[in-house]
Amino acid sequence: MTTLANRLKGGTTFTTPDKANDLRGLTPESWDCIDCGVNTAPGFPNRIEAEKEMAIRGEVTMPVTNECEIYTVRDSVWEKAGLKPMSGCLCIGCLEKRIGRQLTPMDFDDHELNAVPATPRLLSRQQRRRKPKTKMMVRFRA
Repeated sequence: MTTLANRLKGGTTFTTPDKANDLRGLTPESWDCIDCGVNTAPGFPNRIEAEKEMAIRGEVTMPVTNECEIYTVRDSVWEKAGLKPMSGCLCIGCLEKRIGRQLTPMDFDDHELNAVPATPRLLSRQQRRRKPKTKMMVRFRA
């Protein structure tokens, strides 16, 4: 089980107390959209690359920019798209195609990843009141 640590300057850190270098269930196998292939998190390592970095450095740092479409939605939205938790990533366009409508702010849950920098398309769906920083870091630590 991962616990959310305090916000760090310029980012967020997730600690992995159970299995130090095992990120299964915490990060997707790949950040590529499983429908169209677009990279939803440019600059992020895939799960295996991230685990290798954790084994060497004890942490992995991922730069989140306004080119990313990293988000979490309510379970009911993900299920309507025909997916199970951690079964892959979808860009916003492909998720909307699967559910047959445009996303609304109510579709997103309260996860901290819904407050990181994002594409204009994702920001418009979330209707964020405050524009986030243009870049921040997400870290996984053992």
